[in-house]
Amino acid sequence: AVLNEANEKILTAMVFQVKKGILVMYLNLKDAINPTKPVELKKFRMEDIKDRVNIQNNIFDNKNRIPINSADILMEISRKSYIQELSLFLVHDSELAGYGQITNHNGKAFLVNFGIVDRFRGMRLSKDFLLAILKEAKDYGFTELNLEVRADNKRAVDLYTSVGFTISYNTATWVYNEQEIPE
Repeated sequence: AVLNEANEKILTAMVFQVKKGILVMYLNLKDAINPTKPVELKKFRMEDIKDRVNIQNNIFDNKNRIPINSADILMEISRKSYIQELSLFLVHDSELAGYGQITNHNGKAFLVNFGIVDRFRGMRLSKDFLLAILKEAKDYGFTELNLEVRADNKRAVDLYTSVGFTISYNTATWVYNEQEIPE
């Protein structure tokens, strides 16, 4: 459900709790700025599949997430939403340091799977990598870009807003809380 005051009031009264909030964010690419320093990108190719699996598992490592494998990547590549030219690694000091891609869902472009490998975090690479991907999307012909991010991921939300993304809306998963039922 969309997380707004009316839904929150109703669902809370029905003894539901917000379990997870997802922000849907938007950027008009005409407003996108270029990277402030050179960024080396490498387009994903089939021979990079093991690297991509390892990078995505590193970036999104979390106890509630099942690691992906090569079959997951192959399934993604087979979808109509996949754009090979916009599936990009960040290269830093000759090493793959991050990954991000743009997908096309019924004419709407989405930034997905964006992140920096753990050992390269804190090196101020994210913003210019993101700006380089935005430039690639714009050069590809997209005029708008969307993304979804966990509402509690403050670092990511701050990064996206710093380059011009705005919050379109907030969605949430609500969970029924039996222990809170009034007697």
